[in-house]
Amino acid sequence: MKTVRDLRLWPVWVNPNQTIETATILMKGHKLSGLGVIYGDSFLGVIGIEDLVGVSPEDRVESVMRRDAPYVSPDMSLRHVAETMARENVPRIAVLDGGKFLGIINAQDLLRDYGRNFDPLTQLPWSDTLRDWGIAQLKAGSDITIIFFDLDDFGMFNKRFGHMVGDAVLKKVADELREATDPETDHLCRAGGDEFCVGTLRPRADAELLAQWIQKAVADLTVEGAGMNVTVTYGLQGGRRTKERENVHFASTVDNLVNLASRSCMAEKARRRPHIGAPGTVVEQAKPELPVVKALSALQDEKGAVVVLSYHERVAAGMKAHCTSTVEAAGFAAALALQKLVGAENKIEMFEISVNGQSVTAVGALDGAAVVGSSEVTGDPHESAARAVIQAFQQAFQAR
Repeated sequence: MKTVRDLRLWPVWVNPNQTIETATILMKGHKLSGLGVIYGDSFLGVIGIEDLVGVSPEDRVESVMRRDAPYVSPDMSLRHVAETMARENVPRIAVLDGGKFLGIINAQDLLRDYGRNFDPLTQLPWSDTLRDWGIAQLKAGSDITIIFFDLDDFGMFNKRFGHMVGDAVLKKVADELREATDPETDHLCRAGGDEFCVGTLRPRADAELLAQWIQKAVADLTVEGAGMNVTVTYGLQGGRRTKERENVHFASTVDNLVNLASRSCMAEKARRRPHIGAPGTVVEQAKPELPVVKALSALQDEKGAVVVLSYHERVAAGMKAHCTSTVEAAGFAAALALQKLVGAENKIEMFEISVNGQSVTAVGALDGAAVVGSSEVTGDPHESAARAVIQAFQQAFQAR
């Protein structure tokens, strides 16, 4: 989270015995709207450009300065600074570090910086603040857990009931998240679109309970004008470090946790898809015609695979290497080949290929919507992985 230290401050000040003309020259010369008033090593107050109007240039600063002016510390978050300025009803505020004057924060400058980091709709910070928070916690030696929330079928609210209802849903969910989290242990942000993130210092088990509580609280929401239930899926990563990190790039660690939590959320959404939607909604399980796996080559040394798909008169190939297994590689290779068959206007993403007993499960996304497919292992497991991928995405296409 950004603090006052992240702002560019100018420690420009005047002595209370100096003239208004001097203060005016300093403000204009440094393009400032306010100055600190310092006597010796003591901070006495501030003087703003509005205080100079109608005052004789020969008058002393002390005659118009604002004594007992509020101030903030350089370690205060920008959000708390904004709240302090609103509470004190002041257009600018001084920054003091152990009594030392560091400069003046102007409301305009603060709003410009603050606005880049906060979503005006939900009043939640954006995800870059989560990154800053996570880095600070890791540097301090704390372990963190990331909970990634994604609203289910959110596009339907906009399509069926209009964007005003969709915005109302986002605001309600944000309020529920804000109510459930504690700023002392949690950092809440909007990740974009219909996605939210919580970084937390809570133990892993407590983070799981928090995620479950939020999921239930959101399901109980009622939004005026919406004829559908609001539901949310979450994914969770972190909180299970077994040894101290050495030579870690903290930013990469946070990014990786967020990415893994997002993937976990997407995988869970795919598994839950038949149960997601308004009460009584029936999600048909399509049984599409599958492209034919014409040839398959497992690259044992590089744990990779080549998959060739044939659909009517079209042929496409995909190759993937350096996976955890050749079966996993076959699934990712099939997704690459399928992407060529469906065209770039349809974005195919593959997240996970897993083998469970005599079946292979594929989890991915089509244009951001979760998909899942499975195939029994009746012969070559590599071919079964490819067919699981094909089934997942073909079901998604037929559901459109």
